[in-house]
Order: sequence, then C-alpha cells, then structure tokens
Amino acid sequence: MKVVAVDCDSVLFPINELVVLPLLESRLGRPVSKQEITDWDYSAIPGAKEIAYEAFKRPNLYDQYNLGAINPDALDGLAILRTQYRVLAVSSPMTDHASSKWRFLRRCGFAHTDVVLCGDKRLIDFDVLVDDGPQYCLDMGQDHTVVFDQPWNRIDELQGYERAYGWTDVPRKVARLL
Repeated sequence: MKVVAVDCDSVLFPINELVVLPLLESRLGRPVSKQEITDWDYSAIPGAKEIAYEAFKRPNLYDQYNLGAINPDALDGLAILRTQYRVLAVSSPMTDHASSKWRFLRRCGFAHTDVVLCGDKRLIDFDVLVDDGPQYCLDMGQDHTVVFDQPWNRIDELQGYERAYGWTDVPRKVARLL
C-alpha cells in the first residue's frame, strides 16, 4: 500500500491563523496578515520570529483544538486519502509542545503507529509528502511532494511541483503523483 505523509503545522493545523497572528497583533499593536509571512522565519515582520517561537514553546499549544472544528475540509480530505493509502502524520515538533501535538494528531484520527514526530522527515519511508515547508518540499523533490500552498512557499524553486490550494485539493494532487 502506498504511504502518504502529511505535515501538521500549516497543513492540518492552521497555526498561524489560530496562534501566531493573534499574538503578533497583540504584541505589535496592529493588524497582521498571513500574507505578510513570506518566509519560514517570519523575517519580513520585525520581531515576529521571537514572538512566534515563544508561542511554539507552549507545552499545551494544541490541546484546545479539534480538527473537525478548526478544519473540517482536512478531516474530509484525510478520510478520502485513507480509503486508498496509509496516511502518516509526520511533523518536527519543538520539544516543549511534542506531547500536545501528539494528542492533537491522535484526535485527528491517526493511530498510534501512524504518528511520526522527528527532526528529519527524509528518514521516514513514504511515497508522497504533503507539506508547506519549502525546505522539506525541496528535500523530497517534485516527484514525491504536494506543496500545501502558503505565502512562504511561493518561491521559484518550487515551480513545477504539485500544489494544493486547500484540503479539497489534496486528494486529487496526491493521486496525480501516485
């Protein structure tokens, strides 16, 4: 059976919309748009990286969220993928929130054996990765990656990759690679 690996943050869990942007707005005293996040490290917004990483270190970061409530399209997309493939959650957590992320992924319907928390996604055996991180996508190559569209991954190096513009698009894009 083919294996599809799905990233958590900004793919399953809209971390910027739910956690980072409200915190940035509060701390910076102005509205902040997701479109302003044009790179992985928030460098386009002065002071944003430190604020975001402060949030990422919360040990209960994911505890109050349920995928069906925050992203029902993702729940539906996962259900479709699971009819044809083994679906793994593959994510690189910060140490402080790893347990919270694990619990969230289990609430997303991933079995204990289908959650992989690691520092290097290249070590995991899968056929296709669905991810928003430019470096992870580049590491896997365009034959094995569906880029989950975000402002920070609209870079020239990812032109020609399958790109999903939301969860209703993911199953079709994965099928094109498999």
